[in-house]
Amino acid sequence: MDVTANTKKKSLIIQQKDKIVNNIDTILTPEIKKIILKIDNIKMKLKKVFVERDDIIDIAFEAIISKKNVFLLGPPGCGKSLVLRRINQCIKGSKYFFQQLMPQTTPELLFGPISMSKLKEDKLERITEGYLPDCNIGDIDEVFHCNAGILQGMNEILNEHSYNGKPVDIDTVFGAANFISEENELIAFIDRWTYKLEALDIEDDMNFIHMIDTEQYFELNDDEYLTREEIKKLQSLVVKVRTSDKQVVKSKIIIDENGASKEIKEKVNISNIGLLLSNLRKSLAAEYIRASPRKWKWCVNAMKAHALLEMRDVVSASDLTPLTFMLWDEPEQIAKIRSIIGKIIDPVIDEVKTILIQAQSVYDSTSPLSYDVKNDRETILQNLDKLRKLNKQIESLQVREGIEPDTYAAIEVLSQKLIMMINSLISQKLH
Repeated sequence: MDVTANTKKKSLIIQQKDKIVNNIDTILTPEIKKIILKIDNIKMKLKKVFVERDDIIDIAFEAIISKKNVFLLGPPGCGKSLVLRRINQCIKGSKYFFQQLMPQTTPELLFGPISMSKLKEDKLERITEGYLPDCNIGDIDEVFHCNAGILQGMNEILNEHSYNGKPVDIDTVFGAANFISEENELIAFIDRWTYKLEALDIEDDMNFIHMIDTEQYFELNDDEYLTREEIKKLQSLVVKVRTSDKQVVKSKIIIDENGASKEIKEKVNISNIGLLLSNLRKSLAAEYIRASPRKWKWCVNAMKAHALLEMRDVVSASDLTPLTFMLWDEPEQIAKIRSIIGKIIDPVIDEVKTILIQAQSVYDSTSPLSYDVKNDRETILQNLDKLRKLNKQIESLQVREGIEPDTYAAIEVLSQKLIMMINSLISQKLH
């Protein structure tokens, strides 16, 4: 008796093989490169005007092309909203919405008034034109100064980019406050902010003088402005940035139930991003820092956006940089996260930066700007000797076996900063 006679025939895989492909088509067409260069030019001009705001400016554009939200923590009067208005002014056709929240804030101020004509039809709808659901860039100041109900009403816009179930064309929403609420009912609202950055007072004396002497305004030529269409093109490409520079073509030959053979091919990226994030998660856990699975998924998107604006179509370890502003809950954790990420990206560069911090401390204690220290000749000589020893440590790292050319070049740039400190102290000694 044939026991298989009444058995339904199934497809049979008779051959399966993988082939690694290196020549992958790039998404970086000349048109896309031109758009990214436009952004680079705008960022350069913004950074000249707004000193010590480099991270905010960089993350703002990454948030815009990845359609994520940014929270800025810092005291009043630090120019948070001014930077955002200037960024919006660089994008032709971009609609900007600003609202400062207070205890008396009503939903109408954020979402628009109720439509009376619709109410007569027993429909509760708002006239959203000119309000948050209608903008491309939203700016909400003093975020935690209104009641929790209104803030929770923003969750759909922040997370889903929709309002009352209808899609909205928002690129990003910025929120600002000088504290983060600890109310349990706002945990979900706070988690909706993908990036969190500190906007603090200007620390460096020379930067402070520059801020005092400089008009916080600049002009662009007509062809230097970004357009909404160009922004949308970059937004559509973020998801296409690859997690590896190699693909595997999975090929299999299948015999179907009729005995016919068919070859099926599928391209799959060889990803290394998962291992990078896994190592980062373990290192953070050792410091009792936890991020939700949702945040880790956002991290992948953030790395892709960072790579694209660096004019690369594949992520690398260096694209972990923006995660410094995504994974903290308390401001005290930022330095730890930055250090951990630095060691993963390039442990040698991280070591050089640590040496440079030590050198800066030595230099500041004898710098002409340190008016509280008497810079006698003996102190200058002692600190000059310390700086020279630190420079020798950097030089020893440059000749370490296996140093990549890019790492060597980066060390050279950092080393020049230390040499400038040494030359400055020598000049003091000679006078």
